[in-house]
Amino acid sequence: MSLKRFRANSNISSEIVLENFGLTVYFALMYERGLHTADTGLEPLGAITIPPESLHDPNLLSGLMDSCDIFGIFYSQGLIDRKSRAILKRAYRQNNVMIHRFIAEDMINIFDPQSCASINDKLYRIYFNLRTAYGIVSSIIGEIHGRLSADDLTLSKGERALKVVPKSHKPRSRKP
Repeated sequence: MSLKRFRANSNISSEIVLENFGLTVYFALMYERGLHTADTGLEPLGAITIPPESLHDPNLLSGLMDSCDIFGIFYSQGLIDRKSRAILKRAYRQNNVMIHRFIAEDMINIFDPQSCASINDKLYRIYFNLRTAYGIVSSIIGEIHGRLSADDLTLSKGERALKVVPKSHKPRSRKP
């Protein structure tokens, strides 16, 4: 199993590094998907506003990260503490490095036996931070879903607005 291959070992082959790279990319994607789920869960709580046309946009997360401090919103909502906020920010930066620069910078040396160990060590640090951040994001999602009622999870924003009934409204009773 790849998890055990992250151990310090001088006899690391390029196949092991590629397996560990795949595992790290998997956690990077799970972390990003978890952030997206948490962001869309914050909208019904009123913490953020997401334009309806961007809900199906695959670049929603990067747009939210550029326009506001989503980790600051998690912190202000009481969903995370300062240490967790720092871990999430570091994982977000490493996620971007992993997806955009890691292959170009480090995978060139994958077939050099002496470089495989250092590449594997770098992958392990990124993997560990992403795995920790994914655990934090999973607990945030659980907390957000706990704050939302089951109706809020299934109704759209327009349906939630229609659901509000004025206090003066009294339902009619049917006469038999």
